[in-house]
Amino acid sequence: MIDLEYTELYPQIIVYKNMLKDSKKAYNTLLNSEKDNGNNYLSEWTPWATFGMYAHAKDNHELNGSENGEQFDAEKELEEEISDSYKKALTHYSQHYNITYPENSEITSNSYCKYFANLDTLKNNLTMQYHTDYNISEKDMPGPKFHTTCTFYINDNYDGGDVQYYINGDVINYKPEAGSIVIFPSSEPYWHGVKT
Repeated sequence: MIDLEYTELYPQIIVYKNMLKDSKKAYNTLLNSEKDNGNNYLSEWTPWATFGMYAHAKDNHELNGSENGEQFDAEKELEEEISDSYKKALTHYSQHYNITYPENSEITSNSYCKYFANLDTLKNNLTMQYHTDYNISEKDMPGPKFHTTCTFYINDNYDGGDVQYYINGDVINYKPEAGSIVIFPSSEPYWHGVKT
């Protein structure tokens, strides 16, 4: 079994700590990626619903072959570190809970998301209301479905932003820490939201 520092917040919700070599460097790399000059490893930041902006690592067909430079290298290195950390944490998580993933399952590509400041606070002091990442209403539709949710926190230099779970009447709150990964089931009853 892989040796990682972790805490179980609730059955099947694990926080893996210190999963980045340098959280401040990672944060600055993402801040600098906003200045997309066409030579970035990450895509342009685009709207993420009403919450903020997101980016992803470019696919091979999105890379034009001329990308290079310090920012490109920093973004690529960060993507590789994050992907490696996810794989380690998911391997541990699946061994810890003896999970066998469906045949042909895969880890999706990473999305980098950032919230806008001063979003409206809705019910329960949440900006993102309780939801699951697996929509049971779509279970019979073709295409891949989420099984396990993994969220990596790059920074924690903000107020609020707690992840709040609502599971079978229990409320579990987690204030994200830079460099941590939270893993939990994507389906009911693991409802989760994000505080303002």
